[in-house]
Amino acid sequence: MRIYIKALVIVVLLSSCMNNGEVKDIHSIIRTTAKNNMREINLSKMGIDTIPNELFKLTQLQILDLSNNSISFIPDSLFFLKNLKTIKLSGNKLKSISHLIRELDSLEELHLDNNELSKLPDSLFFLKNLKNH
Repeated sequence: MRIYIKALVIVVLLSSCMNNGEVKDIHSIIRTTAKNNMREINLSKMGIDTIPNELFKLTQLQILDLSNNSISFIPDSLFFLKNLKTIKLSGNKLKSISHLIRELDSLEELHLDNNELSKLPDSLFFLKNLKNH
C-alpha cells in the first residue's frame, strides 16, 4: 500500500509540471523535485544542451537521467552531488568526462554510451561501488 501511495504522489507531482500532456519546462520539474525532496529526476529527451544550475542544488538526488539530449559539457558542480548512485548520460554529445567524477563515492551506475568520448578518465577506477554491466 505504501509503495502505491508513493507512486501516486509522484505521478500527481509530475502531472503538475505538465500542460495537456506536454512538459511546461525543465525548471518546473527541478522545482517540483526540490520541493518534494524527491531522489530521482528524469530529464531525458528534453532537448537540453546545458545542464541547468539549479539542478546542482538537489543534493538528495540518487538517480539522475539526462539521457538523449544534446549535452556536450558537464559542469564540475555535478560531481559534488554526493548521493548520486545512477547517472544516465547516454545519447548526448559529450567529448570528455572530468577527473572529478572520482568525488562520486556512491556511484553505482554510469551510462555513457552513444556520446563522442574518445577516452575516459583514470579516476573512474577509484569508484569502488561502480558496477560493471
